[in-house]
Amino acid sequence: MTNSWTDIKNTDLVLIMGGNAAEAHPCGFKWVTEAMQHRKAKLVVVDPRFTRSAAVADVYAPIRVGTDIAFLGGVINYLLTNDKIHHDYVRINTDATFLTKEGYAFENGLFSGYDEARRSYDKSTWGYQLGDDGFVKVDETMQDPRCVFQQLKKHYSRYTPEQVSRITGTPKDQFLKVCELLAGTAGPDKVMTICYALGWTQHSVGSQNIRTMAMIQLLLGNMGRPAGRRRQCAARPCQRAGHHRHERLLGGAVGLPVGAHRRRRHAGPVPGRAHAQAAAPEPDGVHAELPEVVHQPDEVLLRERGHARERLRL
Repeated sequence: MTNSWTDIKNTDLVLIMGGNAAEAHPCGFKWVTEAMQHRKAKLVVVDPRFTRSAAVADVYAPIRVGTDIAFLGGVINYLLTNDKIHHDYVRINTDATFLTKEGYAFENGLFSGYDEARRSYDKSTWGYQLGDDGFVKVDETMQDPRCVFQQLKKHYSRYTPEQVSRITGTPKDQFLKVCELLAGTAGPDKVMTICYALGWTQHSVGSQNIRTMAMIQLLLGNMGRPAGRRRQCAARPCQRAGHHRHERLLGGAVGLPVGAHRRRRHAGPVPGRAHAQAAAPEPDGVHAELPEVVHQPDEVLLRERGHARERLRL
């Protein structure tokens, strides 16, 4: 959490991904319904399951498990393609105007400096151009091909609605509906908050999930504003430490096991404790069949949503 639960009541839009606040955080979810009742805020839920949060949502979009980054990447492409960003905020508060080094590139899924033999990167080209004064060179117009903004547009141009729908299983029309609602907060008069939990943090790409979401909020100008920002719906120190395992640990967070504790984890099964180790079949590379997204019948979803919203008097 970067601000309090109570602040949610001031928002115009709530996006829930990677969590189920209505069921897992009912006391905090009270402020979501408060915003929906008194500010007419919209609630968007993107989840593989039709959860209790989805039951009271204005828009529910199903998604294939583990494809959140592709979904969020598609949102970034939509915002940049349709010029739905807070230009002044992005120019002043982000590195979008900074010029990257001439050698920096991204081609065929790899960044510049990749050593195939060592399977590692030489990061000497990863950085900004410096002027004679020692400061980073900038392009205030954000039109220079080497500026971060143009590099971002180029990188995410691959995430078209059709590609996102193919990867995530989310119907194209529902994905675009979510994009339109999020894009509506790209300005000084609207704000959105994103609620996530262990579905994002306790993941092999947990930090990347959070970073991609943070880029959306920065493009929309929602970071550092009342009722905006991001909300990690999990306040336990060990969970925060797991979330930040690829970054510097925040003060007060319990670190991951080290030393003897870590060695014990890799020393094999503990005597007297049964371990089920069912081997999962290996997918056939990039050609593996993507699992189907289970879609509930429309009449079932509408009935459940109607009952839930009626109970909350929405």
